[in-house]
Amino acid sequence: MSNHNLEGYDFYHRDSHALAGGVGLYVKSSLTANCKDDMTNSTDDFETIWVEISNNKDKIMAGIVYRHPNSNFLAFQDVLFSTLHKLSTCNCPYYILGDFNIDFLKKSQTLQWLILIISQTAIVSTAR
Repeated sequence: MSNHNLEGYDFYHRDSHALAGGVGLYVKSSLTANCKDDMTNSTDDFETIWVEISNNKDKIMAGIVYRHPNSNFLAFQDVLFSTLHKLSTCNCPYYILGDFNIDFLKKSQTLQWLILIISQTAIVSTAR
């Protein structure tokens, strides 16, 4: 993935093993950001990158996902499930962005699984 410098931002990325793909995220330089290598993956079927971002008061986890079209969904499912389970214990909000290459307009087992697993591992906000 080509790094395009944007003044005032740091670029975090994971290259693809395939001919196309890769994921990246720009984070404002004034924020503290750490790539979570234990949750970041790159295979022939998909790439993910997870970055913990904080402003010294609050933190979030941001994940960028790219699943190649027609790739092995079971391998992707296993990694996503494991990652969401880790996130459910991190005590911070998390955001998943990207391209899952799942048709959200067509009811399928793949879509039903994705909705189920995200709803089961979602963090519920609590008032402070």
